[in-house]
Amino acid sequence: RDLFEQVRLDSVMKLGDWSRAQQFLETRRANDADGVPVNRMLAKTYANLGLPKESVKAAARADTTLARTLARHGAGRRIEA
Repeated sequence: RDLFEQVRLDSVMKLGDWSRAQQFLETRRANDADGVPVNRMLAKTYANLGLPKESVKAAARADTTLARTLARHGAGRRIEA
């Protein structure tokens, strides 16, 4: 099921249907509020919707989570984001 949703989200974003992408991503974020991938995609989506404040907030959530993960696991280890 998740794979289908990921393919669907990817298609929606590639088509530039930013309102629908926002809906999908907000649903995903409800289950993974600080997730790096979902917040990076939300930042892009918000930017394309003309919502710069929300875009900055989503990017900051992703950056904070990534920094926290790097601090916990060491900066020398590659973390997929």
